[in-house]
Amino acid sequence: MRLARVAGTLALAVVAWARDTPIVHHTYFESSLNKLLYFKNPATLLGLDRTSGTVHRSSDYGAKWTAISDIPSGKASRLYAHPFEPKMAFVLTEDTEHWVTRNEGVTWEQFSTPLAPTTSGERAISFHAHRTRWMLFTGERCTEETAGWWPFPRLVCHDEAFYTKDGFEQAVRDHKAGDRTGTAITALMDKSRAVA
Repeated sequence: MRLARVAGTLALAVVAWARDTPIVHHTYFESSLNKLLYFKNPATLLGLDRTSGTVHRSSDYGAKWTAISDIPSGKASRLYAHPFEPKMAFVLTEDTEHWVTRNEGVTWEQFSTPLAPTTSGERAISFHAHRTRWMLFTGERCTEETAGWWPFPRLVCHDEAFYTKDGFEQAVRDHKAGDRTGTAITALMDKSRAVA
């Protein structure tokens, strides 16, 4: 009797274990992914390959991957998930043209910023926890300086911060209308006075 009970419990444990065993898929990329991004829905993943400047998407837990065709190959350099909007992510380039998704990477919208993202730190976009459409974008302005004792020109760079209160929606609309200046996001400093 006791042996039958132990055997029955063991059989249930084996069945439960077999059902919970993970399935492993192998996918090979030309170069390794530098960043993986999981959405709240764990079946959907984004992967950034900085070597090729490509973003890949999987909607089946990583079993199959496809390159995102809305983002030209060679452009993507950074990938950010919005920590408080579960379906939103950003792909930034080394230039002023970037992309946002609001539906876990199914579709992407292009927008422009006044400056290229900062290179002085990793986080070029910062997010507000409660007002989730409010975001800070930190760009980098560089000028060539030739003054001083050094005979060669040098590049002097500083960061400038901009904000949006609509999650870059106006920037997307402006970009579609042909405005690539990035004026839809507002500078935090305007001629040395704070505007926010």
